[in-house]
Amino acid sequence: MKKIRQLPQIQIERFNELLKIVSEKSNITKENILKKGRKRENADSRFILMKIMKKNTNLSLASIGYLIGKRNHATVISGIKEFEKLHSTSREFRELYCEINEAFLNIPEKLSYEQKKIISKFLDFIKSENKEEIIKDFEIYLNNYK
Repeated sequence: MKKIRQLPQIQIERFNELLKIVSEKSNITKENILKKGRKRENADSRFILMKIMKKNTNLSLASIGYLIGKRNHATVISGIKEFEKLHSTSREFRELYCEINEAFLNIPEKLSYEQKKIISKFLDFIKSENKEEIIKDFEIYLNNYK
């Protein structure tokens, strides 16, 4: 494995903060999330961890992989693809992801589910490189909300 540059302390702290949230919300120990293995619950939590790190940090895929149990960038790519599949097919997985993401982004709990969804879509838009796709999704969502 290639040597990865020294990671900034702030990024390591954010990773640890997110790992703690994922562990608490999914009721899986940090060790089980990070260990190598394909047990569905552990892997699902890892996929969420990978996606949120990719979406909310400027870390490279190799750096994210390194933090998540010394995995390589290809494992992170594969994990994010698996995240996308699960996110589109499993309501339970989507709800867990939303709960973790909201906790990580400090979205207030007193907001309604619909308000949180709008805020989350807006944050996706701000961070997205493919803004047209997010705008389309947002318009569809708002039309369904009316």
